[in-house]
Amino acid sequence: MLSSSTAQLIINISEHCMIGFGLFILLMGLIGNTLNIIVLNNLRLFRGNPSVFFFTFESICNLAQLLINYPTRIMMDGFAVNYTDMSLIWCKMRAFLVSVLTLVPMFTVCCASFDQFLSTHNQAFFRQKSTLVLAKYLTFAIVFIVILHGIPFIFLFDLPPSNICATYNAIFSRYYSFFYYPVMQGVLPMFVATLFSILAFRNVRRIVRRRTRIVRRRLDRQLTAMVLSRTACLAVLILPFTAYRIYILNITVQPDQLVLSAINNNLLEVVTVTIFYINYSVNFYIFMATSSRYRRQVMQVLVKKIWFTFKYQLRFRLRRGNENRIAPEGIQNYDTSIELE
Repeated sequence: MLSSSTAQLIINISEHCMIGFGLFILLMGLIGNTLNIIVLNNLRLFRGNPSVFFFTFESICNLAQLLINYPTRIMMDGFAVNYTDMSLIWCKMRAFLVSVLTLVPMFTVCCASFDQFLSTHNQAFFRQKSTLVLAKYLTFAIVFIVILHGIPFIFLFDLPPSNICATYNAIFSRYYSFFYYPVMQGVLPMFVATLFSILAFRNVRRIVRRRTRIVRRRLDRQLTAMVLSRTACLAVLILPFTAYRIYILNITVQPDQLVLSAINNNLLEVVTVTIFYINYSVNFYIFMATSSRYRRQVMQVLVKKIWFTFKYQLRFRLRRGNENRIAPEGIQNYDTSIELE
């Protein structure tokens, strides 16, 4: 009796934590990724830069992850409503979407670190390889490969008579346990992103020796700092959930172990899932925290590009409404294109 009440208390705490922290992370992620896209696409300094292209694409994928997969996770762990156990179509589609929208942003970070390694290399041959064309090809290749990798999820996830959405294929279960979580979603992206970020950091420390324009030096240093911090964030935030999934797929809990079951299937899952989804919400705030230039650039875009434009358009419309005619020629025309070095 005591173990039953303790288990129920753990479940209730887990659900409340999932609802509270989940909604907060979802809101902050939607705001952060949207601001990231706006800022990165409204500065001439960033236009045509491959690393910025990867950051923008990652933010778009993060928004898709937060809008499609995370709300269903909040419903599952916070409200005990699992739509995947109610619909065979959604069971298969969510398995596919979770795989695709989880892996694509991770490997996009790897591409950003690889591009920054190329663009900061001391040999001109490697620097010339850092192009927007290559970035687009790499992005297409990642999306194509990840989609191909996710297709088996559609066919191998099923709803048996027990009405629990899972894979019941023995071979795929072993792959899921011993390769997908530890390698595809764990070691591989962490190793690649960390390796090239460290190499890029080493390159940028030697950049003073090269005859490079000061604007380009500052940009390389800024982007390298952003890539390095994003990689560190990726490694720290995905590791707990990866370890948890490996652990939960390889243990057996007896039916009478109620407290242990509540800890494993509820509390640990909520904690690790919450940390995991922070990875898709935090990139904008990491950039703001690690780059003073990016903080100034964000303020420039929000104030000059958005606020000034909105204010003067509103003033113009109010004046036109009051005078019932086109605004006088004396109204100042503000240039909304921004360049911040």
